[in-house]
Amino acid sequence: MIAEFIGCLFRFLHGSGGGASVGTVRLSLSPNRGVDVLLIDLSGSMNFDDYRPTRLGGAVQAVSEFIRLKREATPEAMLGVATFSFSGQELVSPKPVKNVTPNEMTMLTQLHPYGGTNQNAGLVTGWEMLRRVGASEGSRIILLTDGWATIGCDGMETARQLKTAGVQLDIVGIGGSPSEVNEEQLRSMASEVGGKVRYWFIDSAPKLVEHYRKLSLMPVR
Repeated sequence: MIAEFIGCLFRFLHGSGGGASVGTVRLSLSPNRGVDVLLIDLSGSMNFDDYRPTRLGGAVQAVSEFIRLKREATPEAMLGVATFSFSGQELVSPKPVKNVTPNEMTMLTQLHPYGGTNQNAGLVTGWEMLRRVGASEGSRIILLTDGWATIGCDGMETARQLKTAGVQLDIVGIGGSPSEVNEEQLRSMASEVGGKVRYWFIDSAPKLVEHYRKLSLMPVR
């Protein structure tokens, strides 16, 4: 709980060596070291079946397709996966996507929803993953969620710090209706690229899979 509180204040991430200073944070930057981190909401409502087979099932299909296409198109591209509910949990450590193992892909299909929605913990986990491998301004976090932040702080400050450091933040809301997520907050958290806010609400698993296909082939700007 103490670590989570410090995460809300975003002061426990102190880098070392030459890097870009962001407030109380030092994020080490490495040229041409772009990393995609995929964050999956694992809260209890992800078990709802308005997506088939469930919201989580649709999310896993989409993330799996993202990994498959990224591996085919750019096998050296760096990628990591994490989940969040009460806290953030790293699932696939950042690595070249060609090195994501069959066992790690199987782990995705074995996830079980539980607990509340701590979006900030997900963002902080993603930040730590980027920082550990020398994240660059070409990195991106793709956060998928089906609800409002119910635990911890709301993630707005963490999102601001990430964007200030040059990390692109794409956010995807899912569910039966846009009213099930805090769209105003999620839009504010998302990056703006070319005058367009990188937030989307998607109401079905097939559309979600197609969206992740597009994201996998879309360059970070």
